[in-house]
Amino acid sequence: MRSSPYEPDHHTVHNILILVVGLLLLAGAGVAIFYIMIYPKQHVDYIELQYNGTALPLSDRAQQMIDQLHGSSFADLDPAKLASTLQQEGEIETVTVSKSYPGKVYITITCTDPIAVLTLSAGNYIVKSDEQGNEIIITDMIITDTGAVFDGYDSLVETLGSHVPVCTIDTTDGLITNELTIDPRFFCYLMMLQGLQTRSERIYNLLTEIKYDTTNHSELKLRLSQGDTILQYEIVDPISSDALAQAIRLTSSMVEDTGRDKIVQFSVFDTYVVIDHDTMTADKGVGFGIR
Repeated sequence: MRSSPYEPDHHTVHNILILVVGLLLLAGAGVAIFYIMIYPKQHVDYIELQYNGTALPLSDRAQQMIDQLHGSSFADLDPAKLASTLQQEGEIETVTVSKSYPGKVYITITCTDPIAVLTLSAGNYIVKSDEQGNEIIITDMIITDTGAVFDGYDSLVETLGSHVPVCTIDTTDGLITNELTIDPRFFCYLMMLQGLQTRSERIYNLLTEIKYDTTNHSELKLRLSQGDTILQYEIVDPISSDALAQAIRLTSSMVEDTGRDKIVQFSVFDTYVVIDHDTMTADKGVGFGIR
């Protein structure tokens, strides 16, 4: 009996089966390659963070935004939006974000330039709320060279403490506020201290306490240790850092000459006149000038 011309022989069937199996294996290999090598690259798997200039510790919020990029959708990442969100953090002055396939994100941050750490006196604090509505108690703030103020956090306050003045805001105990207003007068005081640190580091390092008294005509109070003698200064008006250094040198020599071993108080006015509270005498000192 002859076979029908339309009936495939066993050899043809065998070849077809081999082809089908081969295609299935190829498809499986393609799926495997996609999930092993290509699919992961649809997600962020590499982040490069760089700084222009001095690097500051980032806030927990900023660090969390960066950390959460790992494993996130590469296609959904909007570099401009992320940069705008990060730049809302007080420690960040400018930031650029770019991405590069496969799965790479590049972030470059320029930090602000802090000039002082501000600490509210005991019993005073600022109350704020986070995104979830939780109450946050703020006792430390950072002020920059532009006069901008933002909330301090432990890692940044600790880092800055040995590099910039730490000034206590001395105000009415028990004050609770939702913001801190920095007046131009106080900003001038801080710039004066920054200049003192730069021009007369030896004198600056003798300072043991810096207070801004908002209840007493907005005076800046400095406390300085000289051996067994404590020198206290009331800076009645902002003066130049050079003049402040000159006033401290003058008063230090006055104390050395008399051999006093107690707390000595002085007032320094905008004309650089120094008043000794013990003797109630005034001295303009050598090299003092009128502003």
